[in-house]
Amino acid sequence: MPAVVGLFVVLICVFGGYALERGNFSVIVQPVEWMIIFGAAFGALFTASSNTALKGVFQGAVQALTKPQIYTKQDFIDLLLLLNEIFRKIKKEGLISIEQDIENPEASRIFSAYP
Repeated sequence: MPAVVGLFVVLICVFGGYALERGNFSVIVQPVEWMIIFGAAFGALFTASSNTALKGVFQGAVQALTKPQIYTKQDFIDLLLLLNEIFRKIKKEGLISIEQDIENPEASRIFSAYP
């Protein structure tokens, strides 16, 4: 459900913003152009992927659109805080400074703060 809401918000913002800027919708709404773009994208997907991969892609898309989200807002906040701490350490001490944290995350002060 969040993916459907997200798609709806994107479409409203794109087309709403375009309308507010007095854009000409005939430039955007070109059915043949959409057919070419999406046809090429799906054709490339089918050409480059095995049957197993295609099955996984479509199952994942259905799950993303129908199943509830398993991560909470706090999970995302914790992830952003962890990344911020890692990047700050890299900026202060250099990239090599996080090697021990990555090699042994159980003993890392950074990773132990965000289980």
